[in-house]
Amino acid sequence: MAEIEISIFQRGCLPRRIDCLATLCRYINTLELKRNREHATISWQFTTNDARDKLQHLYPDLSKNVRAH
Repeated sequence: MAEIEISIFQRGCLPRRIDCLATLCRYINTLELKRNREHATISWQFTTNDARDKLQHLYPDLSKNVRAH
């Protein structure tokens, strides 16, 4: 979710050259205030099962690896 938020700020503030840090800070503050006023949220719908289906090498199904003692 953090990467999504960073991307939103990147697209909102950095599609053009910014000549100084103070200007960048103003752009960021303006976008932050706008998103807060709008109560912007991220609808996170990627479940553990989705991760196991799409990213099997990163999210193995541990129940299949359990050995009987």
